Amino acid sequence: MPIITRVNAQAVLLDHPEGAIPHLLLEDPQRQVAVSGSDPVTAFISSALDAGLHLAPRNSTLTVPEAEGWQVRLSKGLLSVRSPRLSGPFLHPLRLSLPPGWRRAAQRVRGVLIFAGDDLGLSPNSASRSDNMMEAAAAACDRAGLAVGTARFRER
Repeated sequence: MPIITRVNAQAVLLDHPEGAIPHLLLEDPQRQVAVSGSDPVTAFISSALDAGLHLAPRNSTLTVPEAEGWQVRLSKGLLSVRSPRLSGPFLHPLRLSLPPGWRRAAQRVRGVLIFAGDDLGLSPNSASRSDNMMEAAAAACDRAGLAVGTARFRER
């Protein structure tokens, strides 16, 4: 599995009829090309799939299945992501600015939706730079560039 050393990350809170839903957006700014199955994907997406996230289907309603055993942990202001398939964290602990209500929403739903994308518009010079995260995610789906999963939320 390729080693990803730098990741752009952003926590967002999206409104939903049943209450706000916490999301964690992750993207690899280096976008190294790899192949997974029949679709060419970046090394980051390949790593996310190998670790247990799911490739978001093209041209369909986006559903986010459970990423079995995955956890988003918040401890002493540091956020990390763990997969049971890895000996270390998928995302090493980092200090991330959480939007108001994100933590409470993650506690309420006991989880976080993870979107690991090849280009979610998080980089200042991104071709997909957009204020609409769902538009960027839909574009990533269309090019097989989005791995998704719902992870349990743990706080210490």
